[in-house]
Amino acid sequence: MNTKQSISKPHLLPLLEKGEEVLGYFIIIIGINRRIENLIRITNCCNRLHLLRNFALNTIKMNIQAQKIELAKIILATENKAILKQIKAFLNASKADWWDELSDAEKNSIEEGIAHAESGQLIPHEQVMKKVKSKFNL
Repeated sequence: MNTKQSISKPHLLPLLEKGEEVLGYFIIIIGINRRIENLIRITNCCNRLHLLRNFALNTIKMNIQAQKIELAKIILATENKAILKQIKAFLNASKADWWDELSDAEKNSIEEGIAHAESGQLIPHEQVMKKVKSKFNL
């Protein structure tokens, strides 16, 4: 079978007649085009995911805001002082103290620093700055 007769796309014939070099470039171009198409698909997918993430976050924020408004309406409509007192006590008790969030090592370090300060074992600011400037050539 003749090569010219077996080609289904006659417009590629001149490229094949010029030899393998042109065909090699053609194959490279096809590969690059496929990579570009894949990058475009990935970019579009990432953009869609970003939009979905933002939509979800905004929906959650709106739901929280709606719940707050609903609670505010209920509290404003309540005339029972005992219930209001319980709500206030609950909200005050649920506030986390930053100290409780620290690790034991952090608490010990802070307490050690306070003990040093109370016993007068302090380093003046000027002395610390002098040491820092000399260490970092400032």
